[in-house]
Amino acid sequence: MSTNTHATLNLAATLGLGVLISISGCRQASPARSEQPTAAVPAVVDVAIEKRYDIKTLLSNLRLSGSAISPDGLRVLFSSNATGVMNLFEVSVYGGAPTALSSSSTDSLYAIRYFPNDDRILYSADQGGNELDHIYVRAADGSVRDLTPGSKHKASFFGFADDEKSFFVLSNERDPRFFDIYEYKNEGYTRSLFYKNDQGLQPSAISRDKRFVTMSKASTTSDNDEYIYDRNSKKLRNLTAHTGVESNAVQEFTPNGKILLTSSRGSDFSALIELDPN
Repeated sequence: MSTNTHATLNLAATLGLGVLISISGCRQASPARSEQPTAAVPAVVDVAIEKRYDIKTLLSNLRLSGSAISPDGLRVLFSSNATGVMNLFEVSVYGGAPTALSSSSTDSLYAIRYFPNDDRILYSADQGGNELDHIYVRAADGSVRDLTPGSKHKASFFGFADDEKSFFVLSNERDPRFFDIYEYKNEGYTRSLFYKNDQGLQPSAISRDKRFVTMSKASTTSDNDEYIYDRNSKKLRNLTAHTGVESNAVQEFTPNGKILLTSSRGSDFSALIELDPN
């Protein structure tokens, strides 16, 4: 391309730019026109079409709950309503089809866990929907035993002892207002009253040496205290005496006998605290 051609193009570009600047300047200098009111544009509302389901469809949804690992580490225990009501199943840790361990068509069975060293299984169930749960043991041969027989009380599992030779159950059979703690031996299921609850407290943990029992007392949904009962001295005392609103909850006893407690004391959030029970 020749030098003259370049000059011509540059001149044209310069003139064009000048025209644009001039036009822009004229627009800026022109008197502002009064703005006309803009008509409101109606908002577009996305209305979802409501779809209704009958109770049969709702109850047919698959539910799973209560997983636990077998002592040999090869199976998982759980509950499922695949049969229509909650029943017990176990499945290999490697996957595959679950094996049904119960076949109830009326009462829902909820898996708790295996025994520590064998294939016996603990589970809970009420009777015909009466919400009075009992604790049952299913032996390896499939036979079942109600560990908390009776028609007017409720029971719940409260964990195995640290030595795994016994376990604890909460039951209000003595007094429907209060839940006592009973200890059951693994062999023979003989039981004894471990803690008699006459104060209406809610048991929360048992020390590994079985000396202490901690319990909660709620004032409101956000304010409560934790108490500790010494089975040696037979004394009950408040672990978290306070004024104002404070949330407290015993989480566990450590191997060296200390208490792990979450508390909102002095804060809007809970923190983990270690306490000496003595």
